[in-house]
Amino acid sequence: MLEVDFEAQTIRRHVAPRLPGAFGKLELPFRQWREGARNLRRNLWRFLKCQIHYFSGMGNLMAEFYQAIHTGEPLPIEHAEILRVTRIMDEIFADCRQREAVSLEPTGELLEVQP
Repeated sequence: MLEVDFEAQTIRRHVAPRLPGAFGKLELPFRQWREGARNLRRNLWRFLKCQIHYFSGMGNLMAEFYQAIHTGEPLPIEHAEILRVTRIMDEIFADCRQREAVSLEPTGELLEVQP
């Protein structure tokens, strides 16, 4: 199983221990420690190079869009896909606005939240 942490910008693998019994209880924390040290080293290096940002991929995507416009190459994302995702996001936001309610009691009574 993989665990993706967008806040820490890390990916962790969760696997079963290869060693039997009590040795497996030592192996897993050691693996997690080693993986954590690797993530720390990678993020520290990215920080020193000023490459660690919350949505750093968006900067790359924008650069690709500008490059495509400047050179006439195809866009990194097709127009139809952009419109499809925008419609989906609009539907999600509309649904969230409709569901703005807070539960007061465990009985399930709801109170409308005024914007």
